Amino acid sequence: MKRLIIGTATTVFLLSTVAHAGPVEDRQAFMKENGKLIGALVKVAKGEMDFDAAQVKQMLEDFNKHTQTLDVAALFPEGSGGGESKTAPAVWENFDDFTAKAEKLKADAATAAGKDPQNAGDVGAIVQMIGADCGSCHQSYRLKMN
Repeated sequence: MKRLIIGTATTVFLLSTVAHAGPVEDRQAFMKENGKLIGALVKVAKGEMDFDAAQVKQMLEDFNKHTQTLDVAALFPEGSGGGESKTAPAVWENFDDFTAKAEKLKADAATAAGKDPQNAGDVGAIVQMIGADCGSCHQSYRLKMN
């Protein structure tokens, strides 16, 4: 029993340190996961993946669920730019606008999850809506890297 408790405590500690590696790593992980989730929808929209209504609905729900976890204050604390970060200083100079863009993405993800696409064209329209949110933020608040 004692080993079980120690083992469980160790596992919880290790998982919590991985989940909170630091704001730069955490936001990179968040963005990679969002990219992966929307990437599957892009494949459906382009016809590179078969349209399956139930599967698409699940992908939209997964994207929404993940997007709702976006905590701007935790992922973008003041001074967490530079180094490996692709975050532009404009984030902190225009934090209210940056936060508003994040909230719009969350709202649009929720709207998308509530839709019931009937074909790849419907998925394409959803992807365009989400892509516009991502693009508007990346254009203003992401550094261009070579």
